[in-house]
Amino acid sequence: MKDLNLKVSAPEYCTTLLNDQKKAALRDYLKMAPSLRGSNGKKSPYGAEEVHLEVRRHGLSLEYITFAYAIYCTPEIFRQIHTVLGHSPSYIALRGVVASEFFQGDVHFDALSFTDTAEMGAAVFGTPADVNITGILGS
Repeated sequence: MKDLNLKVSAPEYCTTLLNDQKKAALRDYLKMAPSLRGSNGKKSPYGAEEVHLEVRRHGLSLEYITFAYAIYCTPEIFRQIHTVLGHSPSYIALRGVVASEFFQGDVHFDALSFTDTAEMGAAVFGTPADVNITGILGS
């Protein structure tokens, strides 16, 4: 991992409680997927540096960036980042928060595949999060 002065969320921002501010940040992280793909190619997963740079490029909240790492990086990359910085939130718990809100609870979601669907607009841009995307994301 390159030394790009990566940021992680403070422990108090890594809870599984979902408030309006956190929900908006998660939505923003999902909405940056097309740009992340455009800057780095269509691949999954992305490196922490790529995710961090994309969040900064879009001027998105750094308070919840740990969720962006959980969305786009592997569990191994996620652990590497957080172990070095002294606290290790649960990768699966954070993905669970995102999954519950945007992917019908499927913690194995692929955010990039999701952006390729018309239902991205329904789930991320403002209509209810109970859109049925199971068939698109797989079970």
